[in-house]
Amino acid sequence: MKALTLWQPWASMVALGYKTIETRSWATDHRGPLAIHAAKVMPHEAELACYENETIYNILQRNGLTVCNLPRGFVIAIVRLHTIQKTEDALALGLVNDVNLALGDFAPGRYAWTLNNITAVEPVRSIGGQRIWNFVEPGD
Repeated sequence: MKALTLWQPWASMVALGYKTIETRSWATDHRGPLAIHAAKVMPHEAELACYENETIYNILQRNGLTVCNLPRGFVIAIVRLHTIQKTEDALALGLVNDVNLALGDFAPGRYAWTLNNITAVEPVRSIGGQRIWNFVEPGD
């Protein structure tokens, strides 16, 4: 299965179903199932977002999550990568709700990856990768 590594807290925002648009500086031809991997490393700016981004802070609080108990180094969700379009197009078409706007970088020239069929899974330990990478479930 193809996989995408995200820093926390954004990986959990996807797994919880709040973040349905992932923004990237690049596009991919892949469409279909995609494992969401929570990176093992949590950069300082990501940790700050847990406190300074009101949307993230409220979602974490509502779900009993903190910087300390966010899963890291695990695949935590399976989604379907449905479409990819320029962020400008996603905004112009009204596809971006306030929550996604608060959880992504919709600057011009970036790409909006629409995710659906989001399913949180029991965390599976995995080493992540850059860009789209191949996740092999243990035992496969």
